[in-house]
Amino acid sequence: MEEAAKLGIEVIVLDRPNPINGETIDGPLLDERFRSFIGYINVPYCHGMTVGELAKFFNSEYKIGCKLKVIPMEGWKRSMSYRDTGLAWIPPSPYIPEEDTPFFYPSTGIFDQLKILNIGIGYTLPFKIAGAPWIDAKKFAEALNAQKLPGVRFLPFHFKPFYGLYKGLNCQGVLIRVLDPLKYRPLSVQYLLLGILKSLYPQQFEKKLSEMKGREFFHKANGTDEIFRILAEEKYPAWKLIEFQKEERETFRQKRKAYLLTEYE
Repeated sequence: MEEAAKLGIEVIVLDRPNPINGETIDGPLLDERFRSFIGYINVPYCHGMTVGELAKFFNSEYKIGCKLKVIPMEGWKRSMSYRDTGLAWIPPSPYIPEEDTPFFYPSTGIFDQLKILNIGIGYTLPFKIAGAPWIDAKKFAEALNAQKLPGVRFLPFHFKPFYGLYKGLNCQGVLIRVLDPLKYRPLSVQYLLLGILKSLYPQQFEKKLSEMKGREFFHKANGTDEIFRILAEEKYPAWKLIEFQKEERETFRQKRKAYLLTEYE
């Protein structure tokens, strides 16, 4: 769109479903200091918009000036997950093989930068589990479920990765189960996992944090360096992470209304 605007070329977007749904808003917004190819527009990590709606948002909010036309989908409603569409799921990555994987990718994906938990990469459940050899599965699951995060349940899980982090080691952790797709908050799940992990296993957590490489990419993935600061400095960081930028998300929720396509209501 930026290049097309410079050349006076019209951009036509054939809209597509948001694979989670068109309602879920969760996670931090973008601090412009960490703008990158993985976070280019100032929206929450989970924004509840389609690619066409994002194009409208980007064109106006960033004053791109592109001649833009969005062709709406037929039959899609904002409350629908990809499974609800009845469309065939084409894996965009070997690690996103199923139509429900988009719920889990933002729930564990940022973990990969910390190298603290195996998140199913190297096992049969990519992004759907989180564990390590030094975790007690039952204790971890009970602590997570006690926080009563809506739309999710954590089940004790034992596994042995075929490759990747903790290859060949007996790991314990949790399997994430989505109970209600419209109440489920992917980033809140991720931050709850991180926060409870630090509360239960502070020595292992802080050791991994001190050994962490690629901190800048972690900041870019979150869109901010505040997540790392809270993790590093707070003794019980879970709810401070979850509540981070809560008011900013509500402001975004109101702002985005101007760019939502009425055909999907």
